[in-house]
Amino acid sequence: MLVINNDNTKYDYDNDVLYAYFREENNVSADEVEPGIYVYKDETTNEVVKITFMNFNKRYIIIRKWIQNNDCTIADNFIL
Repeated sequence: MLVINNDNTKYDYDNDVLYAYFREENNVSADEVEPGIYVYKDETTNEVVKITFMNFNKRYIIIRKWIQNNDCTIADNFIL
């Protein structure tokens, strides 16, 4: 399970974009899996290395549902 927490994220306040990093990025490809949600996977291992959430605060409820349905979780102590 991928855990989104304060240690593996970067938030762009000006553009309302949350970047969640899980592994080193080498030879990755991205897919927009839902409007504004981009999943980056290692092309060799097919492991998720990063997820980008556009309009994070504006779409938080929709994004939270996507996270819960896709083997991810947000840490209880996560704060932007």
